[in-house]
Amino acid sequence: MKKLFVTFLCIAMVAVFLPAMAFAATTTEVGADLNEAIASAQNGDTLKLTADITEDITVPQGKTVTIDLNGHKITAVKDHTITNNGVLTVVGNGTVENQVKAKAALYTAPGAETVLNNGTFTGNTWYVIKNLGTLTIDGATVDQQDAGSSGIDNGYYGNLGNDCGVAYPASANVKLTIKSGYLSGGMNTVKNDDFGVLVVENGVFSNTSGPTILNWNETSIYGGSFTVNDSSKAVIANGSLANDADKGNLTIYGGEFTASNDGSNAIFGYGQGGKEGGAVEVKGGAFTGYVGSAADYPYTPIIEGGAFTNLDRETVVVDSDASANFVTEGEKIEVVGSVYINAALEELEKELTPEELASVKLEITEAAAGVEFKVPSGITVKNLTEENVNVNDETLGADQELVVKGPETDTPPAGDNDDGNKNEEPKKDTVPKTSDVNNMLPWLMVMALTAGAAVAFKKKEN
Repeated sequence: MKKLFVTFLCIAMVAVFLPAMAFAATTTEVGADLNEAIASAQNGDTLKLTADITEDITVPQGKTVTIDLNGHKITAVKDHTITNNGVLTVVGNGTVENQVKAKAALYTAPGAETVLNNGTFTGNTWYVIKNLGTLTIDGATVDQQDAGSSGIDNGYYGNLGNDCGVAYPASANVKLTIKSGYLSGGMNTVKNDDFGVLVVENGVFSNTSGPTILNWNETSIYGGSFTVNDSSKAVIANGSLANDADKGNLTIYGGEFTASNDGSNAIFGYGQGGKEGGAVEVKGGAFTGYVGSAADYPYTPIIEGGAFTNLDRETVVVDSDASANFVTEGEKIEVVGSVYINAALEELEKELTPEELASVKLEITEAAAGVEFKVPSGITVKNLTEENVNVNDETLGADQELVVKGPETDTPPAGDNDDGNKNEEPKKDTVPKTSDVNNMLPWLMVMALTAGAAVAFKKKEN
C-alpha cells in the first residue's frame, strides 16, 4: 500500500509540472517574417531579431510575447509599425520607426498590455506611440521628430482617425506608467488624453516646441527631469473639459522642472479649448521658473510643498505648515513645507563646509504651531513671522535674528590625550564645488527634496 501511495504521489507531482514543461518559454532567432514567428510562438516566448525587419507587425489578442530588438530596426510598410492586441514586451537596443502618414511606431489597442524596457521609438508624421490599453515605459527612448504631433497620445482623442478606428467609449481604462526612459520632442512630449491615467515615476523629458506633458484627465508625477527650450511657453500644461473623460487633475509629488529662457519663463500652462476647472496640486518638487497663474488660466495651482525660484503667491494658493527662504548673497530659493525645509537643512549640513554654511541665511516666513526647524550651526536664521518659532528647541521671537552656534563641548586639559599626529579625515566632497555657493543651492535643493519626499511618504504610509 505504501509503495502504491508513493507511486501515485510521483504521478501527481509530474502532473503538477506538466504545464510548465509543455509550455516552457524559449528564445527564437528571427531574421525575417516576424509576424509568422509571432503566430508560431508559444505564450512567454522571446523572439530575438538577427536582422532589420521591414514589416507591419501585429501581436494578436491572447498572445504573450517578447521582442528582443538585439540592435536591429523594425520599419513599417503602410500601417503602424507594431500593433499590439495581446501582451507585448520589448527589450534590447534597437529602433522601431514609422514614417507612414497618420501611423504610429507603436499602437496598443484597448485591453492590450505593452512594456517597453529598451529600444528607441521614433516617427515624424503622427504620434510616435498611441496607447488605448496599458503601457509601461521603463528604459525606452521616445523621439518625436514631428512638431505638429505629440510624442505619446495616452487616451482617446474623439474621432476614428486619431483613435485608430476605435469608437469613442462611454468609459475606458487607459493607463501609461513611465518608470524611466528618455522622451523628447513633439507638440507635447506626452499628451494624457480622454480617459487617460498617467503616472510618471522617473525619466528625462525635454521639448523644443511645447510642454513636456499636457494633461487632460488624471496625471501624477513622482519624479523625473522636465526641461524645455525658449520656444516652449510652459513645462507642464493642464486642461479640463469638466467631464468624466477630461477631469484635468494634475498632482506633482516630486521631480525637477526647469522653464525656458534659463528658467525665467513659466512652469505651468493650460490646454487650449479647455473649460474652467481642473486642479493642479504641487506637493513637492524643485521648480526653476515662474510658478503662478493669470486671469485666463482655468485653474489656480495649490502649493503644499517644494522648492521654488519664483513663486507668485498672489496667483496661487499656498497651503502648508511652513515656508522659508534660503538666501545666499541675494540669491533666494523659497521652500514650502516643514518636511522639505528640514530636509534641505540636513542636506546643506552634509554637503557644505562651515565657511559655506556661514554664507547661508534662512528666513522663516510661515510656521504653524508645533513646527520645529533643525538648523545647522553657522547658518543665520531670521523670523519674519509675527509669532515665535522653534529653532533647535529654542524660541526665536518675531523679527529676531540669530546665528546658530554648535553645541558646547568640554575642552580637555592641555596635554591630556592630545595626539598632535592625529588628523581628521576631511569631509567627502560630493557636491560640484565652485567659488559661488549660489550655484550649489539648486542642486542641493533637488537632493534635499528627494529625501524630503521620501520622509513625507513614509509618514503618510504610517
